Amino acid sequence: MGVLALACSRALPESRDRSSPAPDYLGALTGLLALGGLIYAAIEGPARGWDVPPVLFGAAVGLAATALFVRLQIGRPKAMVPMALFGSAIFTGASLITFLTHFA
Repeated sequence: MGVLALACSRALPESRDRSSPAPDYLGALTGLLALGGLIYAAIEGPARGWDVPPVLFGAAVGLAATALFVRLQIGRPKAMVPMALFGSAIFTGASLITFLTHFA
């Protein structure tokens, strides 16, 4: 497998767009914190209680990171999640249904 990968790396032309901006590391970090905090709270809340400090902390971190993520993504030319997508009722509805289905 390694030999095949090495052969392909030498035979295939470079396809990277050198003019594209750097990855959105801050967006990735805030997205990770948002999902991690909210998922932790959603999993542990029913089992441990919604009023215990770890669950409250996870929910608070998740909500704060979500707000920061949205704030950072608005107006970025190469955003991880272009906020203009939420202008489409179909996309927003599908996203909402997916979110509610996973938390049901």
